[in-house]
Amino acid sequence: MRRLFTPIGITLLFIGIVYVVLAWNFRWFGKNGNEIDAVISSDGKGYYAYLPGIFLNQDLGKEKTDLLYHVKTKDGRLVNKYTYGTSLLEAPFFFGGWIYAKLGGYPTDGFSRPFQVAISLAGIFYFLAGLYFLFSLVTSEIRLSDRNTLFLMLVIAFGTNLLYYAVQAPSFSHSYSFFLINAFLYSSSQFRKFPTGKHRLLAPLLLSLILITRPVNLLILLFVPFFFKDFKELKRFAEKELFPLKKLGVILFIFLVPVFVQMLLWYAQTGNFFYWSYKGEGFYFLQPHFFDFLFSYKKGLFVYSPILFLFFPSFIQLFLRDPWKALVTLGFMTTIVYVFSSWYCWFYSDGFGMRPMMEFFGVFFLLFAFHLNSTRERGKRWFILLYFVLAIPVNLIFTWQHHTGIFHPNAMDGKKFWTVFMRTGESYRNIFGGARDAAPYAPYGLETLTGHYSSFDDRPDGVLALEGIDFPHGTNANIDSAFLKAEKLWVRVTFKMKVETPEAGKELLFVTHALNENDSTLYYSAVKCKEYPEEPANVWQDRILEIFLANPVKRGGKLGLYFWNKGLEKVYLDDVRIELQSPREEPLPELPEEEE
Repeated sequence: MRRLFTPIGITLLFIGIVYVVLAWNFRWFGKNGNEIDAVISSDGKGYYAYLPGIFLNQDLGKEKTDLLYHVKTKDGRLVNKYTYGTSLLEAPFFFGGWIYAKLGGYPTDGFSRPFQVAISLAGIFYFLAGLYFLFSLVTSEIRLSDRNTLFLMLVIAFGTNLLYYAVQAPSFSHSYSFFLINAFLYSSSQFRKFPTGKHRLLAPLLLSLILITRPVNLLILLFVPFFFKDFKELKRFAEKELFPLKKLGVILFIFLVPVFVQMLLWYAQTGNFFYWSYKGEGFYFLQPHFFDFLFSYKKGLFVYSPILFLFFPSFIQLFLRDPWKALVTLGFMTTIVYVFSSWYCWFYSDGFGMRPMMEFFGVFFLLFAFHLNSTRERGKRWFILLYFVLAIPVNLIFTWQHHTGIFHPNAMDGKKFWTVFMRTGESYRNIFGGARDAAPYAPYGLETLTGHYSSFDDRPDGVLALEGIDFPHGTNANIDSAFLKAEKLWVRVTFKMKVETPEAGKELLFVTHALNENDSTLYYSAVKCKEYPEEPANVWQDRILEIFLANPVKRGGKLGLYFWNKGLEKVYLDDVRIELQSPREEPLPELPEEEE
């Protein structure tokens, strides 16, 4: 109990209370004040699905198909594309939710209010646990004063995107990975100092949990040399503590136990101990979006986490004082940015900021702590502290803007960003249109399943006037075998658009509507065609909409792709091209060379 009232205990308690209050207001109660928002949703539903699938329904691999996280084997079995690490960490909270649901008379289906609140608390808990291990790491490695270290904890809690992922998206893997990576780094640093202690067992166990929670995060191994003085010390340690067969065998055994459990889960779902569950997804290692990943207005790491700009002076300071640590940091950062930016969807869909970097924020703040500790000039120290203080309100406003739809989820650009920069009013919500989903992973390119083009040359003015017409233009496709075998679908719409007044056209939508053979809706989305709330009048604007969807169609159904002039406004369209594409399953045959 005494530990709770230490400075770190009081700080974590304060952060936890604030986070719970935020979750109470923004997640646990809906707009009507009495219904919880869906905490377990989107990717988080897939991470969580192991728990109800194993412990409540006993139907793992036989659940109702969910296109968000299921892939199918060749024999039609369902496989959860995510590994089970997140659900393992959620398990204590899941069982707590089950007990509360049982006692409170709620449905015990895994998704009623008690389970939603339980997973919300899980995300907050593991974020706080990650902060605790980061605090332990900083005080152990740097000996920064408690006052400055606790200040850094508050900055991480309120000045970074982790606030969003702990409170708003707690079923995603990022809070859990943040905890595991910080715990692993602390354990690794202690293993180096006390190689015969408990951390010889904890470090490989934590590394294995990192792997089964988010496999690509295994790259954190590249940062471990940071805790050594130089390569010679690293080599001596490895030869003495890692490479002897008996010691290596124990480490590998501990590491492989959680991995073996994943293999059993794959076997239960597919009949195979190994399975590439990210079917239809992958990396373009020869086409990384390195600069976009870091600096684009769409999702750029430094744009939506401006506190991280301090990395550059911190790195220079580190290089001047300890070149070895600086080179390790540079190699690690370059590698993870290269790998993450090579993912086919380099901006990672609709999340806030650059999602895959969230769990590595502890590494950034370890550098910031080095910088703060090694800066002796009073003016520079005050500048660093002031920068941290200013970053907090900026992050809080950015978080609010994403939560309320002021930031477009996937189609931000420079003009949109600066239009709403630091704006929070109701009038700025959902004012931007467009859609910029990434094309599905297609190493052999995309093929067009259906296409439609119209230049409207047969009309009197050579354009399509929409005034007073609710559904002016579009195309339908009947579902055939070509649609059914496609893993993913991608809609690409190009057109020219003109309005007679700057405000017109706000309610012109492009609809993607999939129906089954009984005309029941399987999928529906409506995207605003107008990018900005006000655009030049009587000027043709080129427009591109790119909409990704996991294949929702069924045999005998149909897919509608059409414009909806919801406001019946006076808008003009021209040169409309609608294409529905899917990844090729094999490369196109090479054309024979022409003889000279």
